[in-house]
Amino acid sequence: MKKKALIIVFSIIGSILIAGGLIAAYFIAEGNKAPVELEDTEAKFETTLLEAPTDGSLPIEHDPTDVIAYTLWSVANSKEFSVSTTGIADASVAKQQIANERVVKNGTAMISTVSSGMVSFGTQRYFFTEAENKVLVRGATKVKDAVAKWDEKKEPECVTYNEIKKRYGWYPFQANGYIICNDTYLNKEDIRIIDNGNNTYSITFSLDPDGEKAPFWYRREIITSSGSTMIPKFSSIEITFIIDNNYRLLTQNIKEVYTVKSMGVEAKTSTNVTDTFSYENIQFNKEYYDWFMKYKDLAIKADSSGDELEAKKDNIMTMIVSSLQTENNEDLNLKLKIDLNEITTLDGLVSLNINDLNDVKLKTSIEDFLYVDYSNNELYIKLNNNKYKIN
Repeated sequence: MKKKALIIVFSIIGSILIAGGLIAAYFIAEGNKAPVELEDTEAKFETTLLEAPTDGSLPIEHDPTDVIAYTLWSVANSKEFSVSTTGIADASVAKQQIANERVVKNGTAMISTVSSGMVSFGTQRYFFTEAENKVLVRGATKVKDAVAKWDEKKEPECVTYNEIKKRYGWYPFQANGYIICNDTYLNKEDIRIIDNGNNTYSITFSLDPDGEKAPFWYRREIITSSGSTMIPKFSSIEITFIIDNNYRLLTQNIKEVYTVKSMGVEAKTSTNVTDTFSYENIQFNKEYYDWFMKYKDLAIKADSSGDELEAKKDNIMTMIVSSLQTENNEDLNLKLKIDLNEITTLDGLVSLNINDLNDVKLKTSIEDFLYVDYSNNELYIKLNNNKYKIN
């Protein structure tokens, strides 16, 4: 009986070590995978823009899809506007707070995107005019409570408009990154305009989540922000515009659900964000603007498409590592149950630390008789009152 028990115990130890090794090997392999690359092709559809009426007619008097096109045209033809974005991205492994700022002024623009949560990061981009064909990009050195401290020591990346399109799929001079037209609406006949009674109107519509339709360009931003090794799969997109009598977009609420894969983990993300538009007294943040102007003559970098994606891959790995730790950065103890047969069940705890994939740490305790600690390439076993060390 004693021999049988020892066989069971060491079978358990072997299984635990093999499992830990397989997990580490899996993350190492997945971590070396580059983000998926989309083919450099043009979209089959394009957003419809219609010049907004100037005859005094109200939105309620027009076809809803025409009003949407008027609204999109108004944004694209506004010389100056700002957008404040707030919301939540709720993924399978973490919930992120989103706080973005966008300022467009006379053909130039500045965007600050911040994501705060289990993993926090930020990116800031300054767009010179399209004729100048230059965009400066810098990251954040620290993000806390959705507020970023931008990197002032390292010179920014200097890339072309085309490089930004490869990374993000769209430019800041438009309302959003989706293709919105008759071919990308879902249930177009159900779209209605609601008169809010305060000289504003609401329009809610759903878009076709097929990758070749509404999210064709926007998928690129998702890949860049997540480091996804699979093409994002959208399952739903719902947008609500609130506009005024002049077809100006006041707010847009975007709810979207999509799935990405990073570090081998597929994550379904539900995003709910609200953009608030302003059209008066538009100014760049002087501190940020002055910093970017120091680099206005910086030469365009020949190939920098991988820099930002590598940073996002690191962030996803950090997210996975953090999910195995407590809020105090201690290893999280997961419950372990082993069914030896229909009668005998062993209960225990297991923790896995993959901060360093070249030095995986694994700790397991089962009932009161077995403790296993694998770290620094050494195996320590305590079986009842007997202690063993293997290296």
